[in-house]
Amino acid sequence: MNSSILSKCYYIVLIAFLFLIIACNSDIQPATQASESTTEAPFKNIVLLPELQRYFPPEFYIGHFILYDLHKDQYHIYNDSISNRSFCPASTFKILNSLIALQTGIIPDTNFILEWDGRDRGWDKWNQDQTIKTAVKYSALWFFQEVARSVQAKDSSLYQDFLDRAEYGNQSLSEDIELFWLDNSLQISPMQQIDFLVKLYKGNLPF
Repeated sequence: MNSSILSKCYYIVLIAFLFLIIACNSDIQPATQASESTTEAPFKNIVLLPELQRYFPPEFYIGHFILYDLHKDQYHIYNDSISNRSFCPASTFKILNSLIALQTGIIPDTNFILEWDGRDRGWDKWNQDQTIKTAVKYSALWFFQEVARSVQAKDSSLYQDFLDRAEYGNQSLSEDIELFWLDNSLQISPMQQIDFLVKLYKGNLPF
């Protein structure tokens, strides 16, 4: 992976870990959000953390947590029954989306500005021009939808190609290029999310 792109994306990874926790905390709540399909877990070195249940009261939501120790190759997991269930990536897709935007030149650098179109989206942090830094920080959906439209316009095969080469989740796109990471067509399990981030850290992705 190009070192300059990797350095630009470190902040994306750090913030995305927060998104991963949030997604596993809230997006899992409705049963209809999840796919019944599972991915076979090649991960054996697992430490279960039942004591974390106090942070995920079942009357409010079904929670899941993974902490991966790269040096020990060890997974610390709460609620292992969800580890290999697939869900839409939602905000966590900002990691791959940002990498694709930078790799393809749609976003030339982290200071590039996309101008706000003037449409009121209900939050002042969204109702403003965005760089990739602010878009990740404030989870500005419109920014990444514009990125998706631009990538698609450049080459309609790019998203599928990057999903396949990165082995990202079920690698499935819907016809709606602006929503495929939100409409449950693209799905990924928590374990696959960790595997993706480890590949990113080690430079084993096609960027």
